[in-house]
Amino acid sequence: MKQTLIALATLIALTGAADAQHRGHRGHGHHGYRGGWAAPLVGGMVLGGALGYYGYQRYYQPQPVCWDEMVGYDRRGREVWQRFCQ
Repeated sequence: MKQTLIALATLIALTGAADAQHRGHRGHGHHGYRGGWAAPLVGGMVLGGALGYYGYQRYYQPQPVCWDEMVGYDRRGREVWQRFCQ
């Protein structure tokens, strides 16, 4: 939960900084919105990375631990091995 709040705060801070930078340049030679692409790109990367990371953690299943163990001999005297997994 703590990591989710950090990711959300980072996203909000990046969005707010881009908006403040855009508002600060009004009236200084820029006529209207010229289409800033850097802030949406960075925000999308942060959001996509957070969703990808948390999605991976949620559905990760550890691999079973397996080992082979000799359980005895068959009628011909050959070893019989069995695989056990936990």
